[in-house]
Parts: sequence; structure tokens; C-alpha cells
Amino acid sequence: MTPLPGIFNLIFMPTSVIYMVANFVIRPYLTRLSAMWGEHDYESFKRQLVRIGGIILGLTVLAVGAAALLGRFVLSVMEGLLGESYLGMLEPHYGPFILIVLGGGFYALANLMYYALVIMRRQRAIFTVYLGAAVAAALLSGILVSTFGIAGAAGCYLLLMIGLALGFGVFTAGAFRQEKKEYAINGGSEE
Repeated sequence: MTPLPGIFNLIFMPTSVIYMVANFVIRPYLTRLSAMWGEHDYESFKRQLVRIGGIILGLTVLAVGAAALLGRFVLSVMEGLLGESYLGMLEPHYGPFILIVLGGGFYALANLMYYALVIMRRQRAIFTVYLGAAVAAALLSGILVSTFGIAGAAGCYLLLMIGLALGFGVFTAGAFRQEKKEYAINGGSEE
């Protein structure tokens, strides 16, 4: 019998693809975002972040839709490719598979906000959010996994990625408002 961590790793693989695609979307804009921030072009910076976030949101909706429509088929094909010992072992985890794909979308959004905080030089905020996520993971993962197995692990992953996205998003919005206000106080334009 295949151990549950092995099965979880198999249904977790799409998040690697989502992360890679998100990086293909985000990385080309990093230099431009850095320049906008450095030149105090805050509105362009904000518009660009919103645009990239919209692309990530759209890709997430597509990925979750594809997982919902094709997930059972893909999992059964993977079972066949992996051999007889996996037959019937992945397809029952269709629900957690969808949760993990959705969590991957939130992770991609968190990654965008992480890069925004790096550009804004807010490393303490990044550390704070990661510390909070580590504490939440320590408190939640054992309970959820022991109670719900793979579904609990998938739910925990989704909750943690939502937390990262929200945490980085809140700090990004706060840093944006603070920097824009300070720039205006020092004689710059708020536009």
C-alpha cells in the first residue's frame, strides 16, 4: 500500500506548475515595478500590481475550472501511468486535489505581494507574515491531518496560502499608503 504522504505529493504536483506559470507572469514586470516605485510613480505601480493580480486570478479560475472538469480523469490517468499499485488510490482524492489547485492560486497571489514588499523594502513585514504562517501551520496541520487525512492537509494548505496572500496584501496596502503619504508630506505629489 502506498503511504499517504506519497499520495499527497502526487496530488500536490499541480501547484508547482501554477507557481512556475505565475513566475512567468510576475518576473518580467519586476524591473518595471522597481523603477515605478523608485521614481515615486505610485499610481502606475498600483495599476501594474492590480493588472498582474488580475492575470493570476484569471489563471487560477481557469486552473480550478480545469481541475473540476478534468480532475477525476487526470487522476485516473496518473494511476494508470504509475502502475497497478496506484489503481484506485488517487481518484478518491479529487476534492483535496481541487483545494490544492485553489491553494496554488492563492500562493501565486501571495508571491506577487511578496515581491511588492521586497520592492518596497519591507522585509520585516515579510518576516512577520511568514512567522504567523509558521505558527498557524504548527497549530493547524497536526489537528487537520490527523482528523481528516489528505483532505485535512489540502485544507490546511489552502488556509495557509489564503493567510499568506491576505497578510502580504495587507502589509503591501499599508506600505503603499504610508509611502505615498510620506512622499506628499515631503513635497512630492500624491498623484
